[in-house]
Amino acid sequence: MQFDLKYALITNYLLYVILILYPVIQLFGTNDLINLIILIAVTTGVEVIISKSFGQQFFKQHPEYDRTNRTFTLAANLCLIIGAVILLVLVSFSLLQNGELFFLVFTIMMILVEGFKAPMKKERNA
Repeated sequence: MQFDLKYALITNYLLYVILILYPVIQLFGTNDLINLIILIAVTTGVEVIISKSFGQQFFKQHPEYDRTNRTFTLAANLCLIIGAVILLVLVSFSLLQNGELFFLVFTIMMILVEGFKAPMKKERNA
């Protein structure tokens, strides 16, 4: 069981965008639905820009950081299940009163899940 922090930080870049933009949008917005639509639009725009300009070249040079070359391990599955239960409990008991805390807990959970994923072993042609 090995934790790959670099992979976890690289693959969750969109969650960092959400963590930064959500409080800013909440400051200037008035309607929660409009704020959510703005957040989705900006996040989608950032994803398109990053994936088209940097992502394709980066994953060609570093295929070990591509999500398709990773598989879930027991630790990743446990982190996912425990994180989902924690989020469910926090939301059920209204302990997350604002979206910032929800996105923060979700981001931490996803960093743990992605960090414990293991690279797929490539089969050799003999």
